[in-house]
Amino acid sequence: NSPFSYKSWADAVKAGRTISTSGPILDFYVDGKHIGDTIQMGNDGGTIEIWGDGKQTRSFLCIDECIEGIRRLMESDFEGPINIGSEEMVTINQLAEIIMKIAKKRLWIRHIPGPLGVRGRNSNNRLILDKLQWKPSQALEAGLTKTYFWIKEQITVAKRRGIKHDHYGSQQIKRNGEAF
Repeated sequence: NSPFSYKSWADAVKAGRTISTSGPILDFYVDGKHIGDTIQMGNDGGTIEIWGDGKQTRSFLCIDECIEGIRRLMESDFEGPINIGSEEMVTINQLAEIIMKIAKKRLWIRHIPGPLGVRGRNSNNRLILDKLQWKPSQALEAGLTKTYFWIKEQITVAKRRGIKHDHYGSQQIKRNGEAF
């Protein structure tokens, strides 16, 4: 048994596989498209473009729940890899509709050619429930609401300061008005 083998370091190894995490202070991309601020910056009656037919499915986990899952994993005795993700699956079309509802905007969805990724992606949470007696419980809409209003606030601040705000990638994020 080598001193550098997995078994020698098993107590120090935790493998949380986070799946499509979003929320304030994170980029929110869906298959390469920045959805939240696209809708925020869109005018009522405008258009949002979605790659493919929009029927590809995804699940999204709010950052608060991701952090809680990681905390529980780190405090547990479980040594194997474990999914930390949401089981609430939506189509990309449904995702756009939910965000439009939150934004109180109505945009036309236009499907365009583009990379689709896999047709469906979701988290299987049987193991996290079994080993940690926990699974994410926050509804997608609640997490998207927090994210949407955070993006809206960032865009408002950027406009007020005359800063270009095409999207909020990690380079443009501000906390208390300061870049970090």
